[in-house]
Amino acid sequence: MNKKVRDVEWTQAKYRLKQISQVNLHEIGFSCYVASMGGLSKGDLKSIEKKRDFKFIRIDKFNSKSFLQKAVPFFLSSYWGVAEINCILKIEDILDDMTNQVMAELYIFNDKHKEEFNRNISTINNPLEISDFVEQYSDFFMYQLDADNMESKTGMVEIISFGKDCPKILKKISELSFFK
Repeated sequence: MNKKVRDVEWTQAKYRLKQISQVNLHEIGFSCYVASMGGLSKGDLKSIEKKRDFKFIRIDKFNSKSFLQKAVPFFLSSYWGVAEINCILKIEDILDDMTNQVMAELYIFNDKHKEEFNRNISTINNPLEISDFVEQYSDFFMYQLDADNMESKTGMVEIISFGKDCPKILKKISELSFFK
């Protein structure tokens, strides 16, 4: 697995998301999912869903046994959600809505993993587990945007990781230097 971590400004993240949105995933047989990792209410997630015209496959409150909930009391009343994105052209706007002082993740992988992914999503207790099982797919591409990172000079960090069999068109996105 390859992984790159960078401090970014929102304009840089938007540039990267624009590059991702231009990949024709259906043509290469890949699917895209997005996860909001907390900090938003169920109503906030439903509002984003309606505004951006997609459907969450799961919205849930953080489990009381979640490490995240124990570590940060702010998350006591927050929700996380996972949605399949059929129109990747909207991904920039969707992540903009979801990263309002929280973390969001974008998962891209071969369609052959969809059934297993959906099954795993229905059984997990903690959204931090998602990247663990996505990373088991050798063809995955993952974009994480942490919009409330206190250790970052910019307050925002992007993490791009991909498996050894990830399509070259997605690997190249991780190598793009910005940044306009």
